[in-house]
Amino acid sequence: YSCYPCGRAMCGFTNGGSEDIMIDTSAIAGSVFDRAPPRSCKEIQNLADQRKFDPEVCSIYSQITLSLEDPCDCKKRTRPFAETSTNEECTNPNQAQPCELCGRGKIIGDPEKFISDSRYQTQCIKIFDLQNENMEEGQGGFSRSMCNDLQPLFAQHCKCVTPGTPVTQCLGQ
Repeated sequence: YSCYPCGRAMCGFTNGGSEDIMIDTSAIAGSVFDRAPPRSCKEIQNLADQRKFDPEVCSIYSQITLSLEDPCDCKKRTRPFAETSTNEECTNPNQAQPCELCGRGKIIGDPEKFISDSRYQTQCIKIFDLQNENMEEGQGGFSRSMCNDLQPLFAQHCKCVTPGTPVTQCLGQ
C-alpha cells in the first residue's frame, strides 16, 4: 500500500496542514466523483495515513495536491517524517517507531562493546547507528520482533545505563 498525497512519504498534514483548504476533485474525477468528494488537506492525509484510499482515489486527490498551485503546502515539507512546515515533530503511523535498544530511559554505556551472539556479531553502536539511518531515511525503526531480540542483547553486552551514570571500561585488578 502506498498513498502519499504529497508525492512521497512526507510528514502528515495532521501536524501542520490545513483544515480550511478544500480539495475539489469535480473537474477531474468524472464518474468517480462520489468516491473522491471534496475534502480538506488534513482529511486527505489522515485517510491516506490510515490506509483508507484505494490507489485510484489517491491518484485523483494527488493530481490536485501535487499540482503547481501546491494547495496543501507539500513543497514546504522538505524532510520525510521529521518535521512539518510548522517545525513540529511528527511520525508516520504506518512505520515502526524507534526501538529503545537499552529499554525505556536508558542509553548505551559502552558503545564500542561487541555483541557476540549467533545472530548478531557487531558493535553496539553499529546497530544503534543503523536504526538512526533508517529513521532519517523515512524507513522506520526496527520491527517489534527484532527489537525484542535486540533488547536483551543490549542489556547483556552494551552496559545500558541511565543518562549521567559514569561508565568505566577498566577491568578491576
